[in-house]
Amino acid sequence: MKSKARDPEDLEGYDWYLEMVFEGDVIWHLFGYNDYPDTYVHLARDVIDITGMDLLEMNTIDGENIKLFEKYGNDKLD
Repeated sequence: MKSKARDPEDLEGYDWYLEMVFEGDVIWHLFGYNDYPDTYVHLARDVIDITGMDLLEMNTIDGENIKLFEKYGNDKLD
């Protein structure tokens, strides 16, 4: 189970940011600090499929954590 004990004001650690621009001047800003959402790996793979680039730097997440993200992401998406 993922720990829920974290301080969102603690800026030490990592962060991620994604800006998506759509037709009609619609812009989504997605971001997080010191925690990736459970579906981050799924989103990162979709971005790779669409762009051919690892824009969300999924390659920086170690293999064991990838497995955990897949498990939690699959639970959320199923």
